[in-house]
Amino acid sequence: MNITEVNLDSSFNFYHGMLPQECKLVFQPMTLLQMRLRDIVIRDEYESPLLNEALFLSNYILTCFNAEHTPLMKLLTSIEFLLEKLEEWENTYASKKLNSVLTEINSLKMIVIRFRKI
Repeated sequence: MNITEVNLDSSFNFYHGMLPQECKLVFQPMTLLQMRLRDIVIRDEYESPLLNEALFLSNYILTCFNAEHTPLMKLLTSIEFLLEKLEEWENTYASKKLNSVLTEINSLKMIVIRFRKI
C-alpha cells in the first residue's frame, strides 16, 4: 500500500492514534531480523550484549505491541531504539559479509521513513 493511500481524518493524533494496517507492516521485517540475529548467535556462536539486546527488543516489539491497540508513535520509538543498537553492531563489530544485518536495518528504516511521512 502506498503512503498516499492512507486516509486519516483531521482529528487523527499521531502520538495516541492507532493505525492497525500500518502497525502490521512491522511483522515481516522484524521476523526476518530475528531469524538473522539468531543465525548469527547460534551458527556463528557469537556472543554479544548488543545482539542479545537487539533480540530482546525485537521479541518485545513482536509480542507486546498489539496492532489494534498500540499507538504508532510508541511503535516508531521502539523501532528507532532497536535501530540504534543494530547500527552500533553494524559499525563496530559486524563483518560486512559474515554477520552483517544491513539488509534488515534497511527494511526497518523504510518503515520508519513511512511512519514519519504520516
